[in-house]
Amino acid sequence: YPDHTICSFLMKIANAAGRVDQCKVNPAYAQDLGGFKFRCDFAIVNEEADLPAAPVTMVKYKTIPGFCPVPLRVKQEWTTVAEPSLQENSGEDEAPAYIGTDQLHLQWLINPATPLTSLSFLINPTTAIAHAINQKSKPPGVWNADQGKLMWTVIAPDHETLPDQLMARFQMKSSAPTGDSEVHRAQPVSARLEGKRNRPITDLQFSFAVISPDSDQPTPAEVKGGVIGKFISNAYTFC
Repeated sequence: YPDHTICSFLMKIANAAGRVDQCKVNPAYAQDLGGFKFRCDFAIVNEEADLPAAPVTMVKYKTIPGFCPVPLRVKQEWTTVAEPSLQENSGEDEAPAYIGTDQLHLQWLINPATPLTSLSFLINPTTAIAHAINQKSKPPGVWNADQGKLMWTVIAPDHETLPDQLMARFQMKSSAPTGDSEVHRAQPVSARLEGKRNRPITDLQFSFAVISPDSDQPTPAEVKGGVIGKFISNAYTFC
């Protein structure tokens, strides 16, 4: 809303009953409306939302006894370290291709309340028009050349635990230059894990609605990009 001074939306924990005991909001950004519903407001400055430079917590929640909080936090940062350039292939049947290099910096943090006995990450660097043909990872991971995917085993019985920061560079091949709209990765990082506590995850679901100054009725909205998702079983995908 570039013509207005406040960008507002409603956020509700849709399935809080039997899962959430209490919530506490960050008064700088959120207001508790009751019934596990919250109003969030951000100022508009120079036609853009005046959002904090780093992520902030808007709502904290406490689960009821018998449920675990989310056991794992993952931060991924993708960068292009070598722009795609046209490479002439030596084979007569091979068409020219664009080769570039993308880098992943992956950080992970386990919730102390939910210790894990096993954890592995599967990295899929494929984009809309480019696929990985080679990689270098630190610490070294297991590379599947046929699928173009990399796996790190972070925690496992009789296996040395890897550090909480992992890095990999992927040589990416495409038939055309890569545009900004074509670098999206559908499921770049997936995690599989097992824990010491045989208790269900909170499995919270959120609903959102935009508040427009021109209407008293909030408009249902969808959060894109995997910012908030539903966790199922012991497999997680971070987009």
